[in-house]
Amino acid sequence: MPQQHNLHQNDTALHKMTPTETPAPMNTAPSESRLLTRVEVARELHVSVRTVDNLRDTNAIAHLRVGGAVRFTRAAVEEFIRSRTRPAATVEAAEAAPATAV
Repeated sequence: MPQQHNLHQNDTALHKMTPTETPAPMNTAPSESRLLTRVEVARELHVSVRTVDNLRDTNAIAHLRVGGAVRFTRAAVEEFIRSRTRPAATVEAAEAAPATAV
């Protein structure tokens, strides 16, 4: 006769755990270090998910794979934004630039 595992006995042992033995919740990391999904990145950048996929495919934005899922760090998204941000033109620079004929 095959040996059967006593799942009820193991389940009872879990119920007898004291509060100090309770496993820590999985999501205890600060929100800055939480990995972002493609949808979350798209919302933050105000673009489509397909655009995020294109940015990922061209390595314009750093990403990692967790199993089959693509994830982004907040730092990677912020770096992407910084790399695409142009400095504001100053009034002096705009006045000094020659006018272009149309």
